[in-house]
Amino acid sequence: MSKQVFEHGKYWLNCEPLCMPDGRFCAMVVVTSRANGSFVTSRRFPDPERFDGPDAAVAHARRWAGDWINRFG
Repeated sequence: MSKQVFEHGKYWLNCEPLCMPDGRFCAMVVVTSRANGSFVTSRRFPDPERFDGPDAAVAHARRWAGDWINRFG
């Protein structure tokens, strides 16, 4: 399990699968905005939904963050 970082416009998405006590995974994403090459602000979003594997959790975090940015970014 490892964090994966993706670029979405002027944002970086740091997606991480978190292993839960039941052996399933939840998704965590940190959305960081950039301006003039510097990191400006960061927001952390945990998600209570559970996934069977870490790849599914990361994919969900990436999709969710992209949708959030498109609506509010």
